[in-house]
Amino acid sequence: MKFFEIFENVFQFKDTINVYAIKNGTKAILIDFGSGDILNYLRDIGIDNVEYIFHTHYHRDQCYGDDLAIEQNIKIAAPEKERKLFSEAEKFWNTKSYYDIYYFKPTFFVSTKNIPLDLTFKEGDLFNWGDYQVKILETAGHTTGSISYLIEIDRKKLAFTGDLIHSGGKVITYYDLEYYYNDNGEGGIKRSLESFSKLLNENPQYLLSSHGEVISEPTKEIQVLEKKFKKARKAFYSEHSSIEILGEKGFKSVGGFKDYIDQFPHIIHDGFRPPYIILGDHQNGILIDYAGSDFFGYTPTALEEILNKHHIKKIDFVIPTHYHDDHTAGIPFLQSKYGAKVYALENIVDVLEHPTHYRIGCLTGQSIKVDRVLKDGECFEWEDYKFTVYHFPGQTEYHMGLHTKIDGKTVFFTGDTIQADHFFDRKTNLNCLNFCRIGKDVGYMKCADILLSCQPQYLAIAHYGIIKADKTLLKSFKKFVSDYEIVLCDIIAQEDPNIGFDPNWICFNPVRVLTKPGKKFKSNLIIRNYLNKKLKLEIQLNLPENWKTDWKFKSCNANPKEFLEIPVSIKVPQDEDPNGRTIVTANIICNENDLGPFPDLMVDHGFEPRDFWKGWRPENKRDLVMWIFKHINKDMRLFK
Repeated sequence: MKFFEIFENVFQFKDTINVYAIKNGTKAILIDFGSGDILNYLRDIGIDNVEYIFHTHYHRDQCYGDDLAIEQNIKIAAPEKERKLFSEAEKFWNTKSYYDIYYFKPTFFVSTKNIPLDLTFKEGDLFNWGDYQVKILETAGHTTGSISYLIEIDRKKLAFTGDLIHSGGKVITYYDLEYYYNDNGEGGIKRSLESFSKLLNENPQYLLSSHGEVISEPTKEIQVLEKKFKKARKAFYSEHSSIEILGEKGFKSVGGFKDYIDQFPHIIHDGFRPPYIILGDHQNGILIDYAGSDFFGYTPTALEEILNKHHIKKIDFVIPTHYHDDHTAGIPFLQSKYGAKVYALENIVDVLEHPTHYRIGCLTGQSIKVDRVLKDGECFEWEDYKFTVYHFPGQTEYHMGLHTKIDGKTVFFTGDTIQADHFFDRKTNLNCLNFCRIGKDVGYMKCADILLSCQPQYLAIAHYGIIKADKTLLKSFKKFVSDYEIVLCDIIAQEDPNIGFDPNWICFNPVRVLTKPGKKFKSNLIIRNYLNKKLKLEIQLNLPENWKTDWKFKSCNANPKEFLEIPVSIKVPQDEDPNGRTIVTANIICNENDLGPFPDLMVDHGFEPRDFWKGWRPENKRDLVMWIFKHINKDMRLFK
């Protein structure tokens, strides 16, 4: 039997999530719905009629079976602030851009179909149902508009809290706590703490969450999680690192580090602006990063003035430290205007050349052809300089570092993996959507070991300048970043913290396909097994009627620590909408744990997005920084 009776007239049903049934005679209210499989078992507990489904938040695993409820005329309720993500879900998929993402809400874990709502709830609403009264609290944290339902049954005060908290004083995912770029979870932590306070004021005796066990000591477990959040805030300096802070009180300035750019006559750099220009001896130069934006570098006109001032007639090549738009968006201009070649680390190449294949933070929409692929640890020469390239995966897995000697001093170009603040107040650049790995010998720990091995005299930091480095400074950096895994293991309710830190640990690549009706296309289902054991996988593709594929069901294993790629070929029917966009999902069962339709694939069979969907380019009238804030404001309107 799939039901578990928690209290009299309150049942838990194990699905992709915990679905709860509140019984009143032969009638019921369901808290969330999952796959809808619960409808097949209701008679086991004497329920003939489900009158309502109350959703706690919009995530796809909570509601992907709602079409079954609609067929049975079950009324559906959801948070007022998230109503558009239910009733206008299809519009969301046509307007939420994959590019220039600096605001992470809503996530893409949205229903692929519109879900009509009969009711919406906001803070303080009361809903009377038979002998019961349900009180609604807005409990943001896991999502922006999450709500909790409070009800007294059998003289017990219960709170159905969705994914606000997981049993054991944890959360199911850390990436859902990130609201803004660089907030390191602060957006969700701040909102969760406010929600905890509000919830405890209601004195519930039990918390019933979407994942995990029933929480029988709410105050104790919330206090445990609050202490863990406090440690996370310290480890990531998260209260001061988000771009949300910029709008509230401005960034805290960095102290204690002088910019030694004046000690390097062969390097041009301008404070916060990322590009470094290295001067050659033959009226030539190279660039490390280039956005073509005034705020994040130099406009094409400003760059031309700098080159003329220093008598540079040729840009030999540009080498991006990582794929982010504020470091790469201007590279196609350099290729076109100056004939500049592009050098790139091997694991960045595919992101640069095929940006539509990925859904990661701060992505540019332009394809950048790479002329020379560099391997991790490779040395190359330019003029009298010798460079060594390193995979330097701090801010993102798709990141490189560059070690060389210029003007008689050794310098390590760190890109965005390091900020000067890192040494001063632990401020970090960890963003889940960027694809960051946590653990020994990966991510920031790998970067710390590389720096200690290279022992550079100076660090060239993209958004700051050139600072002096010594062994003491580099050891302090390693000490700071060694806290990350400890903190995240303690917070995330997963076997490995990377599963709750990487929103794309199961994903399609390409994640967006451009095709036409009647055509076949290919993608790959990626499973990143972070565990030291095999993953047993059961996969079912969810395709529209008449779409064809080489497989619809597949059983396979991912070996320990294997990043598995499963090819899939799909044919769009000839009579499909020639101007349409379809979202394909795949149901995943992983080691008998049903994840529901976790990954999604965007198929554009003729759909032409509007310009704002396509990403920023230097020729845009609005500068990149203003473009970013325009996107943030647009996405925030989804919750109004």
